[in-house]
Amino acid sequence: KEAIQPRTRYLQRWPDPALERTLPAEIPAAAMRAKPTARTLELAKPKTTFPSMPPKELPTIVEPWVLKYEPTQRIMELARPARKGKRSKEFKARTSRTKRKQYSQEQDIYNGGLILRL
Repeated sequence: KEAIQPRTRYLQRWPDPALERTLPAEIPAAAMRAKPTARTLELAKPKTTFPSMPPKELPTIVEPWVLKYEPTQRIMELARPARKGKRSKEFKARTSRTKRKQYSQEQDIYNGGLILRL
């Protein structure tokens, strides 16, 4: 059998003496026997802050190979930002129709024979 847990009762709001004008306020016996909820217990804990140690500054260590490194010309070219003007001729993306046709014929020959295209 399962262990029987005490029934959780939500506490009623305390009467406001300014409105009710009844002192002392009576607390019901069921409320005195009730087990507080986990949220109530969590909220009842005092807020504690622990003083933290300031971070220890680490010494800057520079490896000797970093000081000797010299970037190559290619690395320098790649590091330069791309220009937004005209593109250079060596990076031309489009090819003319005759070159495309010639390339497709070479591919047909390479693949082994004449291929009929519809």
